[in-house]
Amino acid sequence: MSSNGDEVAKPSRGPEASGGDDAGTSTPDRHQASEPSRAMIFSRAFILLGAAQVGQNLAITMIYTCLGLLVVVRLGLNPSVAGVVIGGLFAVSLASRLAIGGIVDRRGPRRIGIVGAACSGTGALLYAGSAAGIAGDVAIGDLPLVLIPATIILGVGYAASTTSLNTQLAHTVPAGRRGEAVAYYGVFLTVGAGIGSGAGYPLFELVGPAAPFAGAGLAYAWSALLWLTVPHREESTVEIEGRRRLGLERSVLVPAAAMACVLFAQATASAFVPVAGRELGVPNPGVYFIAFSVAALTSRALTGRIADRRGRLATIVPGAILQASGLLLVSVASESLAFVVAGLVVGAGVAMLQSTLQTVTIDLARPERRGAAMATLGASFDVGVIVGSVVAGQLAHVLGYSQLFRVTSLVPLAGLVLLLAWRRLR
Repeated sequence: MSSNGDEVAKPSRGPEASGGDDAGTSTPDRHQASEPSRAMIFSRAFILLGAAQVGQNLAITMIYTCLGLLVVVRLGLNPSVAGVVIGGLFAVSLASRLAIGGIVDRRGPRRIGIVGAACSGTGALLYAGSAAGIAGDVAIGDLPLVLIPATIILGVGYAASTTSLNTQLAHTVPAGRRGEAVAYYGVFLTVGAGIGSGAGYPLFELVGPAAPFAGAGLAYAWSALLWLTVPHREESTVEIEGRRRLGLERSVLVPAAAMACVLFAQATASAFVPVAGRELGVPNPGVYFIAFSVAALTSRALTGRIADRRGRLATIVPGAILQASGLLLVSVASESLAFVVAGLVVGAGVAMLQSTLQTVTIDLARPERRGAAMATLGASFDVGVIVGSVVAGQLAHVLGYSQLFRVTSLVPLAGLVLLLAWRRLR
């Protein structure tokens, strides 16, 4: 094992540990284990990025939860068309993300973040136009033409926004408290997703089908305005040879694969917990998601410091076990209380895994390749969601819901085994 072989298990400390809004933009970490420094986490840049992340996540969650309603209820199309639109959104994001990662490294996350928010807002407003009946009579087959540019523009914007936010976060947080800082940042993400998922359906029903998409456009405008206020430096010319055009960062492929396993299982739960609960006669299977959000918020707030002090595996291992255990519980649940407990267990595990695997990705990437690293990690999100949704649907049809969740519970454990084997071989 090389001298750098403990990145997954140990917290990092390097020249960036002094913190600051742009700390770490030119000096690689050395990945040495030490006690976390007391450098400030909640800098002005960190808070502004967090607020921009709230807007970004609020918007994409509101769009995601209402796209099916737009296609099926408002436009009267077959549910399969909704699947094509939703799947197409994440497919475009995946296809564009690696190229965007290289651009972020060359041009800087602030510029690309503003462009990404603007593109995302444009896509959201095109969806709003479709909901309002604009150009509704122009179609390719059953698909209204306006949905095609809306999906493409939003997919590219989503990839640019998320890659830029995560890259700027990597440049901003102090290395000695990185796990803690990324976990706190995840609270912003969870808050945005919670507001978006809670507001989308009421806006669609009570205000009108265009309302959630127009609201998402406003949230993206908010995110773009906040980007303008984020402290930044002009891009350095150091190590330009590291800024390749393709944003695939090989050093983080294994953590990214482990993240894809987490998202595969999470996409399965998001899609099929309500259906499974309904089939079992549970009065309100949606309590799973409420419990999930509460546990995720609590877990993110409390576990980041453990990853810094005890090593990354101190939260990765229990996180994978918790996610798997919660999914197993869903497979045998038959009442609301069991769904609440499963949501709490899965929410805590997923929050621990997502925050820590993102921290590991930052640990491993050189500063001049952080855009590529965040793009690679973001691509794993897209792959996990796309593959999870498709494969889970087929498994549910063949095996039934109980067996589906039993099989799915093995996936985060497979990611953990892959990560441990990779660490041992380094």
